[in-house]
Amino acid sequence: MSSSFKEIQIQHQKHYSNITSFPFPSVLSPNPFLFLYSFLLHRFYYSPKTLLGLFASDQVPEFPSKLFFFCEVEPGSGGETPIVLSHVVYERMKERHPDFVEKLEEHGLIYTRVLGEEDDPSSPIGRGWKSTFLTNDKSVAAQRAAKLGMTLEWLEDGVKTIMGPIPAIKYDKSRNRKIWFNSMVAAYTGWKDARNDPIKAVKFGDGEPLPSDIIHDCLV
Repeated sequence: MSSSFKEIQIQHQKHYSNITSFPFPSVLSPNPFLFLYSFLLHRFYYSPKTLLGLFASDQVPEFPSKLFFFCEVEPGSGGETPIVLSHVVYERMKERHPDFVEKLEEHGLIYTRVLGEEDDPSSPIGRGWKSTFLTNDKSVAAQRAAKLGMTLEWLEDGVKTIMGPIPAIKYDKSRNRKIWFNSMVAAYTGWKDARNDPIKAVKFGDGEPLPSDIIHDCLV
């Protein structure tokens, strides 16, 4: 794949004090374009597992080591995807809320979602359990959920998925540092629909609720 990409630099890249040899983020340009287009079309449009890995990497046993961001048609304005170094997030949170981070490291997090049978375009969660697990068979769905470390509780009109406790902080052995590795803020502020209360969507691994003020402080 290396022959199909070339590294370029853009004005938005930054150098951090402990990263002096290369800018962040790395930017790769396709060479040729058609290879990248066909590659991404296959991976991101036709592979639900890849989508799950991209947007919820902390909630799957195997997550990608690299992420590709692709725009087929550039918007006239806006459209930027913010990227932040996860070890910087960890360090900032440790400075501002040391007790909270200590509890995260000790207990991890539990994520809970209630899915209907069919997809719901009005919901930020979107998918029903059939498209999430790519089956209409409840037993098959349970098997696939188990492979992800997830348990299912079947309801009259859907299913409750429970993931965790799983780590909220991980250790990057290759760089010898801790990294922020969770979807806590997204779940707490965004998993809201007719079936889900975002405040109940994510808790400490011991079942205790998360402090609302600290969660919202992450958004500042």
